[in-house]
Amino acid sequence: MDVADYVTQRAKSTDALRRALLSFPQAARALVRALVSFAGVAGIVSLAFLGLFILHQATLWASVRPAVAFERAKLIVYVAEISWNYFALYFHALAEVSDVLIPLWNAASNYVVEPAVYITLDVISVIFTGKEYAGLVSEDDVPYAGFSCTKDGGGPAWCGQFDYYEERLRDADASGAFATESIVLGTATARRLQEATGDTIIPVLDMSVLLPGIAGLSSSMITLVGSVADVVMHVLYTVLSEVAVLLWDTVFIVVKALTNVLLAIVRSGMLETIINFGIDLMLILVLEIAMPLLFVAVDLLLCAMDLFFPTGWDNQLRCAAR
Repeated sequence: MDVADYVTQRAKSTDALRRALLSFPQAARALVRALVSFAGVAGIVSLAFLGLFILHQATLWASVRPAVAFERAKLIVYVAEISWNYFALYFHALAEVSDVLIPLWNAASNYVVEPAVYITLDVISVIFTGKEYAGLVSEDDVPYAGFSCTKDGGGPAWCGQFDYYEERLRDADASGAFATESIVLGTATARRLQEATGDTIIPVLDMSVLLPGIAGLSSSMITLVGSVADVVMHVLYTVLSEVAVLLWDTVFIVVKALTNVLLAIVRSGMLETIINFGIDLMLILVLEIAMPLLFVAVDLLLCAMDLFFPTGWDNQLRCAAR
């Protein structure tokens, strides 16, 4: 082999090695993607088998003793029916009461929450910028045109107009509540009456006596909250706007003093003692409390899983009786 052929072959080998090195990251990424995909598929398959196993164990009682399983299924359906009926009954009553209390919620938002937010923003602006908070949008950008409480949009609801809520309370479709006219019947009487009339009889809670009282209390609270909140928020704003900078400087002084104390503790070696004490305490908590609780939880899980294997209960009971 002459020198020219050797140089050519060496150049080809070097070029092939360079291409292999350049393509190695792509091959590695492809291998990692393949491994991740395989792990995902394996995880999904494992979860599927685990779900089938849990479903099989959960329904095993239905195949071991069918008669007992049927009675238990009837009991479960009956309990679910009673729970759903009572939940719906009290939920509709709660919805009616909530409709009456919505104006009180709006009053609290208007007289308490909104002023508190603006007071917080103004105090932060005074502390860090030295001037009062002027808002994100100025009057020149968007001139204020007033707030409308007409029936357009959500104005009546936000303004707490009585006509709006009264109309909603009377409209069963809008309020989500049934009619309040009802009579008290026993279960057997209601069933016989339903069979005789062919109509569905739904029990309801009569809220007609309670709602006017709640409405009057809500109206009084709106007036009281508005009057008290105006005075409290004005006093709070006046005090905080005057002493906010002083309070902030006081906080800085306290933080600086605490930092000096911490630095002195570190220099004196006391911090090492505290850390050693904390590590010892943590080891005691882990070894003497956490680990026994973990083993108890494992035993409890195994006992719960053993409930799905009724074939071994008799042997266990005989063993416990001895």
